[in-house]
Amino acid sequence: MSFWDSKNWLLQKIDAPSTEGAILRSRQVHAFLLLGTFLHELGHHVDRISTRSQVDESNGEPFAIAYELRRQKELWPAYIEEFGEID
Repeated sequence: MSFWDSKNWLLQKIDAPSTEGAILRSRQVHAFLLLGTFLHELGHHVDRISTRSQVDESNGEPFAIAYELRRQKELWPAYIEEFGEID
């Protein structure tokens, strides 16, 4: 899965262009960092602490991407309630 494929759902929700080098408005950047980058990196931590050795991520990038996408869909309504629609 490419970077853009993994971000497609979120980019559509925040009404952002899905092309490299696109310019985002500040509210789009906020949503992308919180619901995209942060959740992806959190997925790596969840993977690591749920791995028996707790030293290396057992599932790596695929786990982090799946975690990010799952949590985005779960948290989207709460994000909109807290921060409002992205216009």
